[in-house]
Amino acid sequence: MTELSNSVGRRAAVGALIVFLVLRYLILIRFNWQFVDSDQAVNWLTAVDLSEARFYSPYFYGQFYNSILEAFCSAPWIALGLPVEKVVPLVSNLLGALPFLTLFFFFYSRSNFVLAMVTLAVATCLPIEYHLISSMTRGFMGGLVVLITGFAFVHYSRWMFQFIGYLLCLVSIFINPNASVVLAPFALFWIIQHKQYQSHRKPLLVGAAGFVLIYMAFQLFKAKHPTYQIHKLWELELSWNHFTDSVLHINERLASVVPFLPNHGGILFLMLGVILTLVAVRQRSKTSIILIVGGMGFVLLSFFVNKTTDGSTSIFFPYSRMYLGVPILLVLALSQLITSRLTFKSIGVLSTLVILGFGLQASRLNEVVEQEVRLNSGHVQVKRIYDLCVACNELKALADENQCELMVFHSKTDEYTYGCKALHPELRTIHPEYDRRAWTFEQEGRKVYDRVLFLDWNLSLDKLMLHQKGEISVIKNVSYPAYLLENNNVDLITLYRINGLRLRKPMLD
Repeated sequence: MTELSNSVGRRAAVGALIVFLVLRYLILIRFNWQFVDSDQAVNWLTAVDLSEARFYSPYFYGQFYNSILEAFCSAPWIALGLPVEKVVPLVSNLLGALPFLTLFFFFYSRSNFVLAMVTLAVATCLPIEYHLISSMTRGFMGGLVVLITGFAFVHYSRWMFQFIGYLLCLVSIFINPNASVVLAPFALFWIIQHKQYQSHRKPLLVGAAGFVLIYMAFQLFKAKHPTYQIHKLWELELSWNHFTDSVLHINERLASVVPFLPNHGGILFLMLGVILTLVAVRQRSKTSIILIVGGMGFVLLSFFVNKTTDGSTSIFFPYSRMYLGVPILLVLALSQLITSRLTFKSIGVLSTLVILGFGLQASRLNEVVEQEVRLNSGHVQVKRIYDLCVACNELKALADENQCELMVFHSKTDEYTYGCKALHPELRTIHPEYDRRAWTFEQEGRKVYDRVLFLDWNLSLDKLMLHQKGEISVIKNVSYPAYLLENNNVDLITLYRINGLRLRKPMLD
């Protein structure tokens, strides 16, 4: 009977895996390969730069937070000739699924098919909004990917794997602080059970030393390149007002991180409370109780932080990006409640949940994507990838036709500034007022180009550019607000200064 049930459990787990992968594939073809926003375009360009052996920063261009993990993983494939607009979204989609896939294979490799299915049941039942957020090239999932990978490595018996595991766990909060939602209860669990992990002390200490070295290297990078920062990280602030605001708006703060409930995130505490009660009634270990209480407590404590109030209900700038680890927390809580004993009943229930979750989320996918794109809050510009590719091809042709050496985006249109450069690396593009690339601002801004193509969707550049040595004119009979500067003999920075136009800060003198 056990052998038969294990065989059925193994097949059911593989079936759940296939269903989950199909769901992520649908998201890839209907969302990731359809739309791009301005922040994702920055990552496109980063991946292209890395593929051509040009490394500028371990962070998002223009800021000292959010890693470029997606770009690093995409670069080798772009170097092989695959198109950036296909590779980066695909890699990002896979990375977004990786925390669940890693946990699934962790349990599956230990023949714990029940928890393997629980992991994918939770994942598949998550609202489609969660899958959209986690699949974008925005750096939201990098910390969780590194953390769960580290978690799996810690449980290997070899010293080297344990060292790598602890190092990854510590580095994860540096990749993205939202990993702390899972790391905090995991660390609490380790502290309580430290006597059982005495052999882990050395790899933990070495891993901690490695983390300190990495942290110092990042700080040294910041000190050496202060001009690389144009968009500053929020300053940590704790306040009772932030807590009350988050509690009052708890459904927005925890939107889309609870299975089946896209707009009722506050149910999380009820769910964890029920799990906690069942664990206590069934007389599980005190460690299990403290683990669940610790997870609930950390989420509540995080409400005191000002970052929880930074966001919107849009998937492109969601409050809940700081709580994308909550579903992993739910899986860990359920692992303290559910036994590994395999029954046909448990297989049936979990299989039903996986299929039900897939059907519900797949049926909502097109509607939610259309609504989210149409009602985008405007924090980032969203554009169809096909339209962007067509536009960049046309702009490239326009620049070639007019023999322009530099393309200047006077208006803030990051999806063009970085997207067109990623699609056509031979282009020289710059946004003088707010370019995220200090090196480009320095290189292109200081050079003198005879023929410069300006694009200004505000349709005002010819009225602003009153002082110049060359001649500026509107390019007619084109579908873009394009201006051509000919016979120019001053660099771009000087040109902007003599006309009193705003330039990127900090200034490079």
